[in-house]
Amino acid sequence: MSGPSFSNIDLWLFELAEGNLSSSQVEQLELFLLQNPDVDIDRDVWEMSKITPTQEIYPNQEELQRKRRPIAWFYLTSAASVALLFGTTFMSNDSFEGVGNDVQLAKNEQHAALVKLVKEEVAQIRAKEIQFSNENNNASLEDATTSVNQSLMSNEQSVNDTNVDVNSSFDNSLQNSEESTVNNNTRANNSSRNHSISFANFENDGTYIVESNSIKNGVENSPNKTSNNDIISVSNKAMIAKGTQSNIEPNPAEEIEVLSKDDYALSSRTETKINHNSFGSSGYKKSMKSKLFGFSRAVQRMMNNPIALKNYRDPSYHVPGMLPNDINFSSAGSMLRTRVQTLSRLQWMGQKNEQLMNQISVDGYSYGMRGGVGLQINHSMYNGGGINVASAALTYSPKFSINKSISFEPSVRFKMGNKTLDASKMEGAKQVEMDRQSVEDYYPNGQAPIGSSLWYKDLGAGLMVNTEWFYIGAQVDNLFRHENNIFSNDISNPDRAAYHIIATVGTDWVNKKENMSFSPYMVYQKNDKLSEAWLGANFRYNWFVVGAGFSTLMDPAASIGLKFKRFSFTYNADYSLSKMTNTRSLSHQVTLKFVGKPSRFGRRILNL
Repeated sequence: MSGPSFSNIDLWLFELAEGNLSSSQVEQLELFLLQNPDVDIDRDVWEMSKITPTQEIYPNQEELQRKRRPIAWFYLTSAASVALLFGTTFMSNDSFEGVGNDVQLAKNEQHAALVKLVKEEVAQIRAKEIQFSNENNNASLEDATTSVNQSLMSNEQSVNDTNVDVNSSFDNSLQNSEESTVNNNTRANNSSRNHSISFANFENDGTYIVESNSIKNGVENSPNKTSNNDIISVSNKAMIAKGTQSNIEPNPAEEIEVLSKDDYALSSRTETKINHNSFGSSGYKKSMKSKLFGFSRAVQRMMNNPIALKNYRDPSYHVPGMLPNDINFSSAGSMLRTRVQTLSRLQWMGQKNEQLMNQISVDGYSYGMRGGVGLQINHSMYNGGGINVASAALTYSPKFSINKSISFEPSVRFKMGNKTLDASKMEGAKQVEMDRQSVEDYYPNGQAPIGSSLWYKDLGAGLMVNTEWFYIGAQVDNLFRHENNIFSNDISNPDRAAYHIIATVGTDWVNKKENMSFSPYMVYQKNDKLSEAWLGANFRYNWFVVGAGFSTLMDPAASIGLKFKRFSFTYNADYSLSKMTNTRSLSHQVTLKFVGKPSRFGRRILNL
């Protein structure tokens, strides 16, 4: 691989991020980065794009294995239960047909048949248990036994229902004979096992009560053994059923085994009592945390890739004494390159309120700060140096690209400055008009100046939405309304600067050859007593630019200039009205603009 250069720097940075470079190659790359520090941004991007795989171990992997269920045996027992149910119903109906002397005989035959069926099913259960113990694991055996016991529970219910229907037709003597027959038949089958059915009832407090019933007729659970009820807290509302078998004699004093919590060691969660209120606040907080995390990641992505800034148009305005950075603070850094602008304006030339203003502005985009940074220095001299105003402003404007067509650009601007007064050059002055349409009384009623210097600081905020089709913005300056008491010595009621509000909207049409463009705009501003709106446009053909504007105060303005790739020059003349003299005077303004090359990051965005 050849040495690092601008043509293959992406390949080198990729190999560096993957750890495939040797020590000598790393030294070559580091030397190249030192000589070209703007490429460090790409190295940071490559490092952030690398994802280190992490190994996640699921703590309950055994629960992911699906256990084989005895489907065939389940269908077999279900079919046997259905057949037994219909057979029991049929025999029960037949027993009522022979009401008379044959009723007792039919009843005995019915019980004999039922007992025989129960014996056969118990034998089948025992055989299947042995088979499952050899072929399947304990979990499968428990599931199979559960299905069989549920079937037996259905059979037992059918037998009991039949007994109730039959016994309701006979007197107590026939009922005693029936019980005797059943007990004798049951004792004759000592080899069969007793089955208990354990089931769960869901209570209102969120717990499950596990109860046990025997399938034997006439035998109650003894209180001498384990309690019939065993409270088991589980994580779902499903019914738990399990059959327990033992080689015991059919003795009513013996108790059927009841399942305990240890027998149901399903998992740690199944032994936790349900609290229906536990899913409230904790779940909501977790959801809000994930939403905030997702929102912060989305904001970070919008700031890391400000692709929509390629739609910025770099407009020009005819508003007297204002650069694009003055009309919208958020324009700082929107060009993704360094921009230097200068303005010199001679306002109301030859009048007693003549003013000379100079301004220099530098702004650019900083990837490290994810936004634009601008510095602006102003100086104005009124009435030949009678009043001098100097200020410096620092602007920061983060850039958020919603998509490739829309950018959202807020801004904040801190300004501080100094105003100085030379009373000797202001002799005879009664009024001062430093800002257009804002006339201030200069030390009225024979007052004498009490100072010569005033320091101030203030804050401004702005917002611009830049789209592929148009741009729109608004801002407010002098949020703190700093003291401006340079025209009076009234300390009890000092003069304060007014809010300076500006709103703008505009667009830019460019033909396919990109050698012709038309850029209309509209600007509204309110500053103390000044309230006006400007409507104007600029037309460019190749490098030649001409424009015009008109305000609601009937102030006309026109411009002519040259615009190249890195440099532009514009001369602007306006015939604005002075409220102090009540006359219109010609004002001249010259603007220069220098645009540097975009950084490597800026080139990547502009070429997308």
